[in-house]
Amino acid sequence: MFQDIEITADILVVIAIVVPLFLLWVAAFIDLFRRKDLGIGKKLMWGAIVIFSAHVGLLLYFVFRPVPPPSGKRLRDKNDRASGIVTAIEDLHDDHDAGDITDTAYLTAKRTLLGLGT
Repeated sequence: MFQDIEITADILVVIAIVVPLFLLWVAAFIDLFRRKDLGIGKKLMWGAIVIFSAHVGLLLYFVFRPVPPPSGKRLRDKNDRASGIVTAIEDLHDDHDAGDITDTAYLTAKRTLLGLGT
């Protein structure tokens, strides 16, 4: 009976400790080889550290890994640029309505702001 309990305890230890550590190693290697900010030499170095220093290497990799920029940052930059173009076109429109610039100058400036050339 005690032998069954020991076997069950061993299985629980494997499930509770070994499986999550293995999954973290897999996640570290997938993340490591998908990174575009590291060259092949640094990827191999980090891979060796993770493999040969076991749990400490895994911890070091995730501690020293730079935090990736949030994906919304690029979207926000595009929105800032787009709102700046809209504001510039509105200013051009106001100047055109006021008679400060000609039709040709207005259309040329508007095409330039939209990236359509002249």
